[in-house]
Amino acid sequence: ENENGAGDYNGPVWYVDASSELPYANGSASAKFSKIQYGINAAANGDTVTVATGTYVENINFGGKNIAMIGADRETTIIDGDSSGSVVRIDSTETNILIKNFTLTNGSGTPTNDEVETIRGGAIYVTTNNTSDVVNLDSIIIQNSTAVVGAGFYYLQSSGKISNTIIRNNTTTFEAGAGYINGGAPDLENVLITNNTLLDGRNVLRIDHTHPSSDTVVVNKTTFVNNNIGTGYLLEIENWSNVKVIHSTFDDRISIHSGSVSAKIMYSNVPGGIDSLYSEGVLVGDSANVTWGSGNIDVDPMFVDAANGDYHLLADSRLIDAGHPDSTDADGSRADMGVYYYDQGGQPVRVSNLITTPSSDNVSVKWNANINAASYNVYRSTDGSADFY
Repeated sequence: ENENGAGDYNGPVWYVDASSELPYANGSASAKFSKIQYGINAAANGDTVTVATGTYVENINFGGKNIAMIGADRETTIIDGDSSGSVVRIDSTETNILIKNFTLTNGSGTPTNDEVETIRGGAIYVTTNNTSDVVNLDSIIIQNSTAVVGAGFYYLQSSGKISNTIIRNNTTTFEAGAGYINGGAPDLENVLITNNTLLDGRNVLRIDHTHPSSDTVVVNKTTFVNNNIGTGYLLEIENWSNVKVIHSTFDDRISIHSGSVSAKIMYSNVPGGIDSLYSEGVLVGDSANVTWGSGNIDVDPMFVDAANGDYHLLADSRLIDAGHPDSTDADGSRADMGVYYYDQGGQPVRVSNLITTPSSDNVSVKWNANINAASYNVYRSTDGSADFY
């Protein structure tokens, strides 16, 4: 194989297949490369590297190119870093990169020049010089990686979006078991953060700006559940960061680490409410650096099978239709909280603002009238001790 893609083929789509063993491979559909790095090396700005199902034991470096790298399916297109560094490394300027449909596993991070925080970005290490740089992750599984800082991902001075992604089973010895956003504003949307471990660490997701910035990081429809945090936090917001949390659900502590932070939390499920938020180890209460917006609740999310990692919502979950009134899910109903919405397609319209008030011998039930409902049926379990929904 020719690492530089020599031959007559000239893109703009470069094909990679782990099962290809052609000695004359040039990246065309009929002469595919066997390694992803060969496709990246051959690509020019604006090109796409298309990767077939398979396991690729590689440590990928984008080399400053603005390209898309797209796998066949995130469950079956696997890049294994072999504990030999970050699985994917991006250090460049003026980037516009898309990584889609991959599992990134067994990363061990990239060494830096810092004396303490020496290894960063277990699965993904992104360092750019400009917050206008865009690195998008879509339909990714980030798992089984380690680093001192940012075991799952490390973003420095970069924007973009991390969407439809699972970040699980990553381990840090210091901080950011799932990820670290250091400057810039990559948003999170439809992200599951679970089973990440802080061995002696501070946080699962850290958002930090080292100087004042107008950029806002939005954490939307994200579920934090069953992480091993010890005395740390699920989310830690530091220094001059601007953060908006919406339609998300937590099962443990959040820390607002500095008075310079601007944090807005709304339409989210937060155990203990605002009085559970910590700042420098002290409860926030009504601190001015936190806007406790509308729609926040503190309820059991009622997952289908949390013990076995199924974090879809049961039909009775109070996270359903609990999002912002102007936001909708794919089924057209009002937005739910968390990474997975409950599909109401084909079902009767749910009642809103259901309030039940039990007494010794009856239950009072109230809800908002719905002009689209011809009638209502009310059901209760025959078990008198069961909850009423």
